[in-house]
Amino acid sequence: MNLHPLDKESLKSFIGQFNVSNGFQYNLLFVYYLQKVISITNINANHIYTCYKDVGVKIPNNLYQNLVDTKNKKGWIDTSDMNNITVTISGENCVEQDLKK
Repeated sequence: MNLHPLDKESLKSFIGQFNVSNGFQYNLLFVYYLQKVISITNINANHIYTCYKDVGVKIPNNLYQNLVDTKNKKGWIDTSDMNNITVTISGENCVEQDLKK
């Protein structure tokens, strides 16, 4: 998985456009970036782990549960299939309207 593609924005550059203050927001932005910017399919916890490592942010102790909590508490991502995590419409709105600097 290339998080620094030549023809698209890098993950670090993408994240830099947002005010991010918690793991739920990072989870949302990572899934959004993977799905909408670089068109990755079948996103899973390993992809999200790699994103945390790439941007140098502390990884949640229980990443799987943190992803489920992002769904249950915020509704921004769909984790009903943990091998195909996707952004919901609510998540898209949050990224595109609420989190921008």
